[in-house]
Amino acid sequence: MRKLMFMATFTTAFTTTALLQMNSYAASSDTILSEMELRGDVCSFAQEGINECLEKKLQESEIALQQAEKKMRKSFAEWDEDSVYRRIASERFYFSMQAFVLYREAQCEFAASLGGGAIGHALDTRRLACLTELNNRRTAQLRYGPWNELLE
Repeated sequence: MRKLMFMATFTTAFTTTALLQMNSYAASSDTILSEMELRGDVCSFAQEGINECLEKKLQESEIALQQAEKKMRKSFAEWDEDSVYRRIASERFYFSMQAFVLYREAQCEFAASLGGGAIGHALDTRRLACLTELNNRRTAQLRYGPWNELLE
């Protein structure tokens, strides 16, 4: 029982620390727009125009994320460290990319579901804004995380 309580406490503390660190990475970069800001301020056109705008923003965020991931992989290849550690870091980065995709999809399906009985177009608006925001946050995390000092 004590072991389970310790693990739960450790997991909660670790998760909280990770989220706080992720926010600090984002703060050190350009401003990352929230879902609401993307839906309201940035893409506040007629309903048809909102989703077109959000699709464009999503494509831009996907390109930026791919570039950040590519830079990370290149950094591993050039890292002045033993090949065993480069391989381990590279494999774990690959697994973190897969985990991010699963998280992003689940989180954005959840965000869309909060639209309740709204028509599909409105639910797509929520989903597109969520995907864009999370891509932008992950991109900032990769670009400005503390590991960049180690890999440069």
